[in-house]
Amino acid sequence: MPKKLLMIIQDEYYIAELVKEIASMVGNYDTEIYLDGNDVMERILLDPAPSIVFLSLYLPHTGGEPVLKAIQANAKWKKPLIYMITSNDSYYRCHKDDKAGTDGILLMDNDLWTMLLNF
Repeated sequence: MPKKLLMIIQDEYYIAELVKEIASMVGNYDTEIYLDGNDVMERILLDPAPSIVFLSLYLPHTGGEPVLKAIQANAKWKKPLIYMITSNDSYYRCHKDDKAGTDGILLMDNDLWTMLLNF
């Protein structure tokens, strides 16, 4: 069975590596990590498309919301699962029901780790 592509867009390298490690323990994933919004904006134009994206709300140079819009505008990517990661409790409370156009919003301190452990 071919590996699925997991894309982690997170400016805190140790968190990105931890997400990668947990995902590799529970699934068959190739993983790409992007620490900067500008770098991932270039990648969005290319194949292959990821199956799952973990996207930080706050990124250097280009924030998570413009990156999300670029992902959603790329018809070639055919709607990967997208989870927004944030430590901003106000943003989380404001968008936890509408999910801000994603498949889910994960609060860094709680939801992200719970989801990954149940992946």
